[in-house]
Amino acid sequence: MGALVQKGYTIRSLNFENHINGKATLEITATVSSKVEFNDKTSECVCFFTVMITNKGDELLLKILMKMDAVFSYDQTEDKKELHTKISRELYPQVRTVISAFSGSIGLPPIMVPPLEFNAESVDLENKDKAVE
Repeated sequence: MGALVQKGYTIRSLNFENHINGKATLEITATVSSKVEFNDKTSECVCFFTVMITNKGDELLLKILMKMDAVFSYDQTEDKKELHTKISRELYPQVRTVISAFSGSIGLPPIMVPPLEFNAESVDLENKDKAVE
């Protein structure tokens, strides 16, 4: 099987809401939505990747919403579901790093985004968009 190669990415938006008054200890949760459009003519695909970080609990104290588009080249002989899964596995650590660095740069302690497991069951090629928590 051929290599999956990331060609680049663009952060389309990074929205931040802070409703914390004073000091707080938060348990963070992450929700991911990933949509991939494959172009077999060029062997390239674009992943539209959205991550929403919030605190757990009833009261919204913190919300970070990041949307990015990433371009990859791929081997057409590889299964599309497996490619989608690999792309999500590759992008998520990059998003975690950006969010942690961003939060530190605005005076908050770096937000440690929890890891997520991406697998073929979390990928839906029919709807091309499915949230993972």
